[in-house]
Amino acid sequence: MEDLAELLFQLASSDRLMLLSMIGSERLRVTQLAKQITATRQEASRHLARLSDAKLIMKDSEGIYGLTKFGELALTGLPFYTFLRKNREYFLSHEISSIPRDFIERIGELSENSYQEGVGET
Repeated sequence: MEDLAELLFQLASSDRLMLLSMIGSERLRVTQLAKQITATRQEASRHLARLSDAKLIMKDSEGIYGLTKFGELALTGLPFYTFLRKNREYFLSHEISSIPRDFIERIGELSENSYQEGVGET
């Protein structure tokens, strides 16, 4: 559990999540990444060092950052939490125990959608 807590701590920064997402879309250098998160090069470098220490990203010999295979998997799992956060109020007031576990594990696939009260109810 300690390792999981450490990984979640590394992902608990909106800047680091943004960096991870950007690196997942395109291989970039630190100056390009710093601009995207409106940070100094030093601040971006600190965030990148944390992501690198967590084995989520790597830097090649030309100074370009890319995801590790582990980083790719971590990034793939984030939509689950995005969907949960976006629909928190729904999940606080609705029972989900009757939903098969396979469907719950795939809930991140719905991350571009949200629950709208009254829609679809009869």
